[in-house]
Amino acid sequence: MDVLAKGKLLTPIMFGIASIALVASETSFARGSDSPVELKGGAITVDFLTKKKQSSVTENDTGQVLFLDFGFNAASFAGDFSLNGIVDSSSSDFKHKYGDRINATPKGNDVEIYNFSATHIGEKADVNLFYHVPRYHWGYEGDMFGLMPEATDMSGEDVWNAKAPSGLEIVGKDNFDGLKIVVGDEIYWSASQMAMLKYQFGDIKQYTFVASGETNSDSKATQASLQGEFNVGEASTLKVGVLKADDAKVGQSFDYYKNGVAYTDKVSDEDTIAFMTRLTSPINGNTEAYVSYNYAGLVADAGDNLKEMGSSLPYSKLGNKQVFEVGAKITNGSYMIVPRFMVRKNLINANPHNVTGIDQRNTDVANDPFLVMGNRQATAAELFITYDPTPATWFYEWDNDVWEDAPLAYNIGLTYVNYQTRSDAKSHWDQQGWNWADKGTVAAGILSMKSRIVVNTEAHNKLIVNLESGYQEEFTVANGDAFYDYTKFYNISGKFIHNQANTFTFDYAKDKVGAYDTDEEWGVKYPDRFELGYERQLDVAKGDGSNNFGVKLFYRSLDADSGDDYASGANKYMHEVQAYYTHKF
Repeated sequence: MDVLAKGKLLTPIMFGIASIALVASETSFARGSDSPVELKGGAITVDFLTKKKQSSVTENDTGQVLFLDFGFNAASFAGDFSLNGIVDSSSSDFKHKYGDRINATPKGNDVEIYNFSATHIGEKADVNLFYHVPRYHWGYEGDMFGLMPEATDMSGEDVWNAKAPSGLEIVGKDNFDGLKIVVGDEIYWSASQMAMLKYQFGDIKQYTFVASGETNSDSKATQASLQGEFNVGEASTLKVGVLKADDAKVGQSFDYYKNGVAYTDKVSDEDTIAFMTRLTSPINGNTEAYVSYNYAGLVADAGDNLKEMGSSLPYSKLGNKQVFEVGAKITNGSYMIVPRFMVRKNLINANPHNVTGIDQRNTDVANDPFLVMGNRQATAAELFITYDPTPATWFYEWDNDVWEDAPLAYNIGLTYVNYQTRSDAKSHWDQQGWNWADKGTVAAGILSMKSRIVVNTEAHNKLIVNLESGYQEEFTVANGDAFYDYTKFYNISGKFIHNQANTFTFDYAKDKVGAYDTDEEWGVKYPDRFELGYERQLDVAKGDGSNNFGVKLFYRSLDADSGDDYASGANKYMHEVQAYYTHKF
């Protein structure tokens, strides 16, 4: 059956399913509050794409996706969930998407629960159930070591049909105020089955205890931290924390190399301890400065560092380090200037390669209790300048693209990082299933720049531009050795919103590695990459509930670094056009 016939057949089926659901919802509305489940709305998207590589014929494809959104009130829980149904999915060569599960091997589910959240409100505690809905970090709830990462990138997860975060949360009240317990199969993306506990206590909850433990993995990794925040003098604040991590690694052996001699040692209890402190003080009426120090034993891995105000400093959650950092926030009218400086040293450096008597550490960690990777020795300096005449719409808020109302707001960020040592090796599994290790990432000094510009006009038009230039790790083979080197890239992207109803998007990247993990692992990059898009909201007054249609154009030039698409020179380019219509009800 050709692609047009397939679309003509399947689209009425999708609308039929939605119509039945809509009729059912009207029945539930008529019943009133005794209905435990009611349809709140939904959306049907029909899309078409045409694609071509230089040496191939043009291919066409269509897809139909249905979302149904429900509210429910049953068994003392109230919440929402969405069902996702896909009769067929168009298969893009440029943008993997949630619907690709139908074309995957093995084939995914045609219909499934897309997300779910529910809450039970009790006298002593509230219980929240969550499945594939955004959840936030605990960095502003006393978690200095970032043991609870943020899980808000739902579109990124949808690329791989991932379903994190999933689990339940208990929030204490009354005598249990300050207590949170989270348990689940994947409480953040890539997490093992685990449980986490946080308890804040003190007169103003200035003390925080956080603990986590895996319940079904071979490692049974555990972490526990205790931290406090104290007033020093009239206006200064001191934060202090200690972390105990991964007792299961105590006693494991490791090799290291020092002063030309190979040694073997074992992980001890003190290697599982980390310590962190940060002092923040006002210097004068418009300047606030901070200084911080972090010591982390060989296996004292923490969580994600809290990055604020656009910082590109090379933080790492891995242990085996001492980190000193100093910075300031200087406010002058509508300008904010933030300089930062960081020095990181390893307790034990990466192992050299091809040296007799020393084993090479690599990311196949079965035989290595720790690695020198993103935590390797570095000196970094950074300067961010932000112009924001309307601070009520904070420039670094996650949804500032929507709410920024300044006629002009922008930032400019410069970051220089000098990686002074090579990293340990990364492991690779090729198509034949062979496991081999490269020679790590080279030492290098790299400079990056990024800027974001927001312009609002009196005619309700908005322009957002993102600029970035920097260096990325690229997989390289030279003289028979495989390793990662640094190559430069450029990227400009943004969108223009006209009269609230028309959105134009653009993205151009030169020599940039692709967006997916496999692209990063193998250094797949494109000499030139273009993306252009247009979307029309058909009923602006409905906001997110408006029907819309759009078109997207994609183009890549290809060379020997562009992976399988290059086909040994047969394809010097590839392009694709997508069109879609979404009906919401």
